[in-house]
Amino acid sequence: MVKASESAKHAYTYIPPSVQKSMTEHMERNMPGHLKKYQQGQGHIPEHVQNTMAQHLNRNMPGHMKQYVNPYLDQQVVNPRAGNSVSPVASSPSRPAVHPAKARSSTRQDDNLFAPDHPVTQPQEPNSADQLPEADNNPYGFIMNPQKPPRRSFSFGGGNNMVQKIAVIGGGLIALIIIFSVASSFLNGADNAQKDKLISLANVQAEIIRMVDTASENLSDQSLLYKASTVKISVESSQKEVLSALTDRGKKVKDEDIAVQNPANDAALSEGQQNSRYDEAYSQLLDEQLADYRQQLQAVYDSGNPNEQEMAVSANEQLKLLVTQK
Repeated sequence: MVKASESAKHAYTYIPPSVQKSMTEHMERNMPGHLKKYQQGQGHIPEHVQNTMAQHLNRNMPGHMKQYVNPYLDQQVVNPRAGNSVSPVASSPSRPAVHPAKARSSTRQDDNLFAPDHPVTQPQEPNSADQLPEADNNPYGFIMNPQKPPRRSFSFGGGNNMVQKIAVIGGGLIALIIIFSVASSFLNGADNAQKDKLISLANVQAEIIRMVDTASENLSDQSLLYKASTVKISVESSQKEVLSALTDRGKKVKDEDIAVQNPANDAALSEGQQNSRYDEAYSQLLDEQLADYRQQLQAVYDSGNPNEQEMAVSANEQLKLLVTQK
């Protein structure tokens, strides 16, 4: 900023109204926020603030207007009262007295910023980069424009990131393997349980067929004999479907695996024959076997796949006809 000896000279420097208007508009539009409060010239203006405002105007004003920067600040900002008391004629003592009409003409020529003798370029809006030096000159800039801390990028923590990434990936793979193993174990357990139910059903069917063959030689009731023959045909047909279901599940069953005989059934028929009640003993035994057969079909249906459920439903429909048959 100028010294006191130069301030008096600036107070009498004539500034065309158009120049004053352009500078005022520029300061209102582009002056940093922490400097705008000094534009009205209220109160004492620190020297460093005057310097900062002068630097801002000198950097952004067109070349033909830079000569008015210090007088403008002195008249309009630092000493606004002194600037307002200066008349256009008194501020230019070196000018000869002229006729008012000529004075107005001369003033209009001076006011024309785009006259040929004053080549100028259109003032450009200062960008944020131009204002950075002013922030450095402002001792309170760290309060008005605090710096934001840089955003930290995500990482796996300190140390060797590659080793930690490998550890995290490895831990994820181990977790997936464990989940897969548990799921596979569950599925295998369910599959094995269903195989056992199908084998148990095949065993019941094989025992029904065996007891029909055993009793057919000793039955005297023709209707009971006919019913026994019908039961054998129906159960044999269903047994083939059960063995096929086991094959679909990867279980190959041999004849000896399902030919499990129940000695209690033979004892019941033997006792009936000794008491001359063979037909009655066989009829009661057949009803018990068919009831057990129905329970096995229900167990297969409850945990079976769609094909196995369809097979169980078909066998149960045939069983209903056998139970009602006299």
